[in-house]
Amino acid sequence: MDYEVKYFQSSQFDDYTSFLKRFSEKDYSTSMFCAEDWWAPANPFEGVLLFAHTTEEIAASCMITGRKLSYSGDVVDCFELDNAWTLPHHRRRGLFTRVITKALELGFAAGRRLIYGTPNNQASPGYRKMGLSFIDNEHHKLVLMPKILNIALRKAGIRRRPVVARSRPDDYKLTWKDMVISEMRPDEYFAATRHFTRMNHVDEAYLPHRLRTSETCNRRFFCASGTDGTFHASVRGHELSFLRPLLVSEYFLNGSIDNTAAKFDFLRGIQRGYYKSLDGIYLKSYAPPAGRRLSVLLKHGYVVHRDLPICYKYSGISKEQADAMMAQLAPVFQLTDCDIG
Repeated sequence: MDYEVKYFQSSQFDDYTSFLKRFSEKDYSTSMFCAEDWWAPANPFEGVLLFAHTTEEIAASCMITGRKLSYSGDVVDCFELDNAWTLPHHRRRGLFTRVITKALELGFAAGRRLIYGTPNNQASPGYRKMGLSFIDNEHHKLVLMPKILNIALRKAGIRRRPVVARSRPDDYKLTWKDMVISEMRPDEYFAATRHFTRMNHVDEAYLPHRLRTSETCNRRFFCASGTDGTFHASVRGHELSFLRPLLVSEYFLNGSIDNTAAKFDFLRGIQRGYYKSLDGIYLKSYAPPAGRRLSVLLKHGYVVHRDLPICYKYSGISKEQADAMMAQLAPVFQLTDCDIG
């Protein structure tokens, strides 16, 4: 079967939509959502969306989106490699390698020094074969704080609703454990967190773009004050296989990523006061060694879903520079820094 690789710059949104019309009988809504939400038309940081296709259908895709990393007082222009997928009946034909290789070529041709991504367990071997380096944060995982009864009902087909937000007055405040939780407007959250420690450099355009709310992405923002300090978080509804959890895009304690257990009470308070009909909370978190995970489930109420490695490739800088940069940035990585968040 013959395949062609086609790509579009973020400024070519009209050409992209015309291309999709060639395959109008196919439903690409699930895979295309991420592309249209991140890559165009409102992307202030440039990007390229790539497809491998036959004359009849799109078989595989990936994209690179512009990012600016904060590193040792410098701003490093890079691309994030994300949303790579291949339809099952087109796998094992080298399409993954073709679109990723082309994406890397286009990214470095645009003058970027670094391209990074966050592959899942299935894709990681392919990236390694293509020579990408990896930062394996051994104890940083994607974890789920499950609501066991809701999951059982959904598994049985009894519960079908998505994540449902509770409507609260603007001045509503929830007293929960030792903290007071309140919801923030997007502009309030952007102003309050702009100078927080993040992997990505935050300028005027970054947060409104990366944390925007749309009809398909109902994002909300919260803060809380308590004995541990001040918490902030951005959350949204998510689809995880048959589950419908609340996804935590980013969270902070006193301006830095919170690697303690204190965040779990904050997030449970948000769940209790502002949402209903969800199957749990999904987030990136420090996870203990495997031998202690049962005790962690009983004590803190979460289970490990999968690893969260960061892969990267560099050009125009040395291996030592690239490795040092990623080693420094990896500890502050959040889901806003990848296509999951």
